[in-house]
Amino acid sequence: MGLRDDSRKSQAIATPQGVTRGDRMSDSPNNPKALIGTVLSGRYLLERVLGEGGMGAVYQAEHTHMRKRLAVKVLHPEMSRMPEVVARFEREAMAAAHIDHPNIAAATDFGKTEDGSFFLVLEFVEGTSLRDRINKEAPLSTARAIHIVYQIASALQRAHQIGIVHRDLKPENVMLVDREGDPDFVKVLDFGIAKVPVGELSGVSSSGQPVLTQLGMVYGTPEYMAPEQAAGQEVDARADLYSLGVMFYELLCGMRPFDHESKVALMGMHVTAPVPRMAEMAPKVTVPPEIEAVVLKLLEKESTRRFDDTAFLEALDDLIAQYPSEMAVPAAEPSNARPGSRPGRGGSSPATPRQQSRPAVTPAPTGAPLPVLKSPRRQPRLAVVGASALGLGAVITVAVLLLTGKRPPPTPTVTEDAGTSTAVVVASSS
Repeated sequence: MGLRDDSRKSQAIATPQGVTRGDRMSDSPNNPKALIGTVLSGRYLLERVLGEGGMGAVYQAEHTHMRKRLAVKVLHPEMSRMPEVVARFEREAMAAAHIDHPNIAAATDFGKTEDGSFFLVLEFVEGTSLRDRINKEAPLSTARAIHIVYQIASALQRAHQIGIVHRDLKPENVMLVDREGDPDFVKVLDFGIAKVPVGELSGVSSSGQPVLTQLGMVYGTPEYMAPEQAAGQEVDARADLYSLGVMFYELLCGMRPFDHESKVALMGMHVTAPVPRMAEMAPKVTVPPEIEAVVLKLLEKESTRRFDDTAFLEALDDLIAQYPSEMAVPAAEPSNARPGSRPGRGGSSPATPRQQSRPAVTPAPTGAPLPVLKSPRRQPRLAVVGASALGLGAVITVAVLLLTGKRPPPTPTVTEDAGTSTAVVVASSS
């Protein structure tokens, strides 16, 4: 069974948590419009529907006491009776609440309605999704692409520092908002399938927590999936950096390094296919070789050969020195910095402490091979338990054999439900 063409759906432009807006909300058996005008927990007035999926809906809301605009994500009542769905939703709330960083949409409350539905209160993010920006304007200028990627990398570093791996990083889950004169201020969204160390964040033992993700189970979006993630193996922070590498490639070239109509074939390409040079994919686009070298290092098949967070931000510091953006790019916060702190913005990008102590990378001459980048020091694997809540309407479920060696994968059984573009790929181990 092939994937159903769902391209006729409209896309939400200003949607918290990257939720897509469909054209058939009134046809849903769980009509989200029925909750408009409802006040949750005596303080969250639901004003309008921003988007919906198979598991729930997202509303624009107002805090009735503080007069502050927020986004509220509400599970459908029947979904709230499914323990695993609720457990994932709780973990999404925990992830979003604990990552204190200006480039991540924060969660501020979690609760239960009178009819038993669970809800999550989030920072309201109004802007343009990175997907829309890519579709309309890519390839972006070198400086602009670095500016966007730097902010995403800084946000990921903070999440990784507390053991959270996003696992579904893609342009649909990044919003660009206009803030302090910067039209490309980043907000990373939707930790719905994140890997979360529940015990460490809650301060209690994780021994009693349900195991929501098992070896051989794959969650994510095939277009941006790291090889180890596609193969159903254990993932750590470097899986997110691989996904960011695909996005970096797309920002610079206007297209991804791998694409295929078959999601299973696409996953196989991430596992075994060499990454095409940018000049082959986009002959009319000129990408400096030192930048392409950084992207290719992010896209290494073996995770230990990729950058870690610190090494990647150092590499971006060097690139920023050569390709300064009109917008200031803040330096990555040092490991001993107060969580959420950052330098001020405005003007041209100041030299960071790393830039002042290290010489910038010298651009390679035209036609020369790409510079060889040193392998960063290897990070220990993150000790994590479980995973965060499913997004609103995980859409694609694919049953495949674990991708091993170079054997072509069998023809999968593919089903789809209306909802967001997040894929849930289920792979069984051999």
